[in-house]
Amino acid sequence: ATWGRIGAWARLTAGAAQRLEVPSAVPAPTGTDGEPATAVAPARPVTVSHKEVEVAHTAWLQRLARELTRFLTASGRASMLRSVWVTGGASRLPGTHEMLSAVFGVPARELDLLARLQHDLTPEQAADFGPRLATALGLALRRLGGPDGFELRQEDLTLTRGFERVKFPLAIACMVALLAMLVWWNQKQRELGLLEFKIGSTFTGKQDAKADTLFYGGLNAVFATDWFKNHFRIEQASGKDYTHKDLIADLAKTPVQKRLQLVRDKLREMADRKQKESGIFEDVSLESGLAVLVRWAEMMRPAEPQPGVEGRLGRYVITSLHVNMKADTNAKSSASRRLEFTIAFRGPDFRTRREELQRMIEAEIARPDSPFAPPDSPPTAKDEEIFRDTKETGVEGAYYRVTMHVKDSFEPFGPSGNDRVGMAEPTPKAANSLPVAAGGGK
Repeated sequence: ATWGRIGAWARLTAGAAQRLEVPSAVPAPTGTDGEPATAVAPARPVTVSHKEVEVAHTAWLQRLARELTRFLTASGRASMLRSVWVTGGASRLPGTHEMLSAVFGVPARELDLLARLQHDLTPEQAADFGPRLATALGLALRRLGGPDGFELRQEDLTLTRGFERVKFPLAIACMVALLAMLVWWNQKQRELGLLEFKIGSTFTGKQDAKADTLFYGGLNAVFATDWFKNHFRIEQASGKDYTHKDLIADLAKTPVQKRLQLVRDKLREMADRKQKESGIFEDVSLESGLAVLVRWAEMMRPAEPQPGVEGRLGRYVITSLHVNMKADTNAKSSASRRLEFTIAFRGPDFRTRREELQRMIEAEIARPDSPFAPPDSPPTAKDEEIFRDTKETGVEGAYYRVTMHVKDSFEPFGPSGNDRVGMAEPTPKAANSLPVAAGGGK
């Protein structure tokens, strides 16, 4: 550019080297008043050989030819060219017209900008400055309102930097990602709405202001019956019980995803309170030996003599009692789970009373909630042992060994013996005691 400004373009074909003076590359520092603080460094002489200029010129023509070829290929309009006009300071360099004619396929001609303008230049000056006045004339016409110029470097030939090269693909990628996110969000919203219907969102249709709040989905199935209205109640220490209406009001204020959990927690709280009130907890084993003894005592209690009532069995003594709740997996029957007791009847009617006891046992086994199962075989004579009190009264009697098989599972602490046998309410002392004589032996 330096030697171009001082006329080295005109001496390119002279074949001689050029000696130039190049100023200092680093500008002199300035003071606060804008004047140079130090003296300007003197220019240094530089000799540019003709060979260096020729090599640089050839490389420039080749680069220009490649860019023009790429532009024509990208535009697809190479066959539509009818003429090529050339202007600019470098348009008269050797080889320029030939290169342009070879690229465009039509002869390149110099554009005479001063032919249609009035000027005071001599013919020699016009011929010398004409090609180099294109930029100045264009700026002048621009001020007069001329048309916009044409940018040759378009499409893939446009001068772009790193971000400018990727900003369009990046914008497309962002648009696609945003569209995918919107589609995904819409799908999740629809899924969330369906889940809310399944769990039980609030019904918002036209309804009476005094009517109960309605729900969709799972909550609708929970409140489909009148169980909550008739039975749901949690006693509070404040005196006001927590009822069905309070539960519905809390559900309406609770987020949809937590409504079923709220119902479950309230039912669990109600169950805990009922267990504490009744003393029966869900962790009591169905195969509890205590439950078997309680049911056996309920069966035997109506047979006890009461004031004014002899009792179904009269006076009797339980001499031994044994409960075995351990199941034998190798046994062919349920004989391993059993309750065994020995009962003594004194008097001449001991066999009649034994038959009455057998009827009581059969009635207990016949009940669906009984823990006892039918025996594998009826009682035999070997279960009877007769005795005689010869030293005192001569009254005879008998010991009977009774075995009652226990089911694998049963309802513990079923209905009381009063409802089962139709007897009157026993006295507190009789109700809280078992007719069992401790100890074994006759």
